[in-house]
Amino acid sequence: MDSDKKRELMLTSTETEIGKRFKAVRLSYGDDQITFAEKLGISQSYLSAIERGTRQPSVRVMKTLADMGFSIDWIYSGKSSDNLKSLKKRQADLAFIRDKLDAMTDDEVSFIRGWLEAFDSTHK
Repeated sequence: MDSDKKRELMLTSTETEIGKRFKAVRLSYGDDQITFAEKLGISQSYLSAIERGTRQPSVRVMKTLADMGFSIDWIYSGKSSDNLKSLKKRQADLAFIRDKLDAMTDDEVSFIRGWLEAFDSTHK
């Protein structure tokens, strides 16, 4: 195999791994692609291409992820364990919250929604 082909395969593998980490971040928020793309300020099709490993994220997208608390080093290399621990904790927290919400009455869910809306309006 020639060196250009090896380099191309390495890049494809790296882009695929970056895409997997993007998807892990998105899922940690419990978002579908449309919602997460809006948070990143990109189109759903661009996010989908990043997650599939067919496109690389722009510097602006990476800065947005960094502003959300994710290490750029982790996104590119997967080497920072702090982000992985944070991601797993967030997934566990969201699963806990979903389970509790599923067990609530409609009135209880409405109360929680009102509280979250009030919280959101004071933390912008």
